[in-house]
Amino acid sequence: LDLMNLQYQLQHLDIKPQNLFLVYSHVKVADFGLVKDLEGRSASVTGGITPVYAAPETFDGWVSRFSDQYSLAIVYQELLTGQRPFSGTNVRQLILQHLQSAPDLSSLSPGDQAVIGRALSKNPDDRYPTCAELVTALREAGETPSCLPVEMPSRAVGLPARPDSNPLTTNLRPGAQPASERRPVQDQESVDLGTPVSLATAGTLCCRPEALQKPAEKPLEKPAEPVQEPGETPHEAGANPPTTRFIRKSGQVAKLSPAAIAQARQAASAQARPATPEAQGEGVLFPTLIVGLGGLGLSILGRFRFNLHDRHGALEALPHLRTLLIDTDPEAVRLAQEKPPGLDVLPLVPAEMYLAPLNRPTYYLKPQTGKPPLESWFPQRMLYRIPRQLVTTGARALGRLALVDNYKALMRRLRADLESILNPDALKIADRNTGLGIRTSRPRVYLVGSLMGGTAGGMLIDLAYAIRHLLRELGVSQPDVVGVFLLPPTSARGSKHGAGRPSLTLALGNAHAALKELRHYSSPGVVYRAAFSDRDPPLQDSDPPLNRCVLLPLPDPADVPANWEAIGLAGQFLALDCLSPVGKASDLGRAGINPPPWSNRGQYFQTFGLHILSFPRQRIVRRLASRACSRLVAHWMSKDARDIAGEVRDWVGEHWKKEQMGPEYFIGRVQEQCSRKLGKPPELAFTQALEPLIKVGKAVMERSGGQPATLPLEELNETLLRLERLVGSPETEDPDTLPTLV
Repeated sequence: LDLMNLQYQLQHLDIKPQNLFLVYSHVKVADFGLVKDLEGRSASVTGGITPVYAAPETFDGWVSRFSDQYSLAIVYQELLTGQRPFSGTNVRQLILQHLQSAPDLSSLSPGDQAVIGRALSKNPDDRYPTCAELVTALREAGETPSCLPVEMPSRAVGLPARPDSNPLTTNLRPGAQPASERRPVQDQESVDLGTPVSLATAGTLCCRPEALQKPAEKPLEKPAEPVQEPGETPHEAGANPPTTRFIRKSGQVAKLSPAAIAQARQAASAQARPATPEAQGEGVLFPTLIVGLGGLGLSILGRFRFNLHDRHGALEALPHLRTLLIDTDPEAVRLAQEKPPGLDVLPLVPAEMYLAPLNRPTYYLKPQTGKPPLESWFPQRMLYRIPRQLVTTGARALGRLALVDNYKALMRRLRADLESILNPDALKIADRNTGLGIRTSRPRVYLVGSLMGGTAGGMLIDLAYAIRHLLRELGVSQPDVVGVFLLPPTSARGSKHGAGRPSLTLALGNAHAALKELRHYSSPGVVYRAAFSDRDPPLQDSDPPLNRCVLLPLPDPADVPANWEAIGLAGQFLALDCLSPVGKASDLGRAGINPPPWSNRGQYFQTFGLHILSFPRQRIVRRLASRACSRLVAHWMSKDARDIAGEVRDWVGEHWKKEQMGPEYFIGRVQEQCSRKLGKPPELAFTQALEPLIKVGKAVMERSGGQPATLPLEELNETLLRLERLVGSPETEDPDTLPTLV
């Protein structure tokens, strides 16, 4: 599969047990009837698919480089445990499960669950880069899968278990019914889900009224015998229930257009998740998604995350809030995971980043199946401005091209984040962890970045309307989308190097174009229309793209400290607006202003300043203590002792003196112990011991007239004995004698 994918850009699209043949000691892959040649990073689906093993993106009519890996993961679980991760009994149920439900991996070992769970990610980019890496991850999982006997599924889905199956040998999950007690599903639209069906047929089954009704359930005493039709072999009759023939005779079914299929899928999705009424409280918390666009959007997100971590600790304590970076530059996505030295920025993790890359011009010159014609909205000459690094280089048109090229995958990612923050339990957990209270269950999405560049400026309008569309699909009747954008200096007075530089001129042009476009779509009577796929109905919205637009001026682009101050101001604004009483108070204050009617005013732009009106002593003390501890630990772990050598020397000297360990203290203590042992000062004792010898010596000197003379040996011996009685001798080993000697 990797050979097909990496070297030939092919996806098999029909990986299932029936197409994997064990030949001697290896496996062969067969049935290449659905193979698709990828166009760049994806391709459209034009043939049939097998619903049980199909990747979620195939139900949207396109194929990714990781579609076969998704199918392979399902096959792995089924062959290993006898249970599939999705248990739908008809096409409609499987479509909803593949698109929305988490896979049931309970039959796998804990180690395999994490690996297969990643391979079954709804977003193709979250799966493993290759199938070989999936296999490697399974080998490294380190746990042996459960070997308990399991009940193998019947070949004809919907039939009950065999009468001779023993429920005691069935590997049941908690809450599961024994095989003998399970009841089959009798449904006119149930199909052999291992058989490929066309997308048109799948759409027909999904939108049929009778297919949306709950099927009747009736226990059977024994399996129904398959009926063999003329022209069928006994094997075919036993392998497929009669309802499968309904699918095989698809010529009798009215096929729907791709747009109708998408509408049916969206209708089924909306029906599966009804909107919940808005909950309100006296607190400040509400579901929040902050989307950073481009390089400066990354910087603002990093500063915002640092503020959150500084105030609330680990960000896992705030499950109601998510951040997402969207960028076209792979290098910027890599740098997003690193902390700039000396800056108060908290790096992002890979799960918070989405790369929307550009492709080479030759890719866009090919016909794009499923997408609107490029020449209908994009100037062809701009294709040749795509650099070899495949980044926007400040061109807004290339930013919009990247959004349109990655639109479907990006919408799936945004939908997943929005569904996560809309989970009612997320607000409750955040309230319990912070004590800030719940304000409302209505979500708010912030778009942050700089209008000077190509990514944010090119994606702003389309992304804002796409998010509003997603929110409405999720049951939010009044979407709340707020923009926070940085602007370049508008004159030479605002820049040390003047406004005539080419880079600053491009920045001013981009900002002017983005603001003019935003003002146009915010004008009364203007309707936004855009078609990102010829399979889906176009987006249409008569409301402004943003509910609020907050603008902040940047100083001279060459003044890095001043720029970081403006970025920090934007990050602090986001923290205060969505996680403090300041945001709630400012919202209530704006609500009290009576502006002109919308039909007369259009879009309002805002700015702000921050001033401290109180002294938060407790918070400052807590921050200072945290930073002091961090600095102390850093000193302890530092390998360079030059900075602390003087402090260590002073500390040792101080404690040496305090503990009286200097030579003068040692001499004094020896003197005191000697006096206590001798009963007199040691100098006096030694003088008295030597005094007889001194007198004898003086007498001998007088007799010899001052000439050298020999002292009497008897007197010398007596003197040495007296000294030995005072201090002992080196040969003394008697323990009873030693304590009495000095």
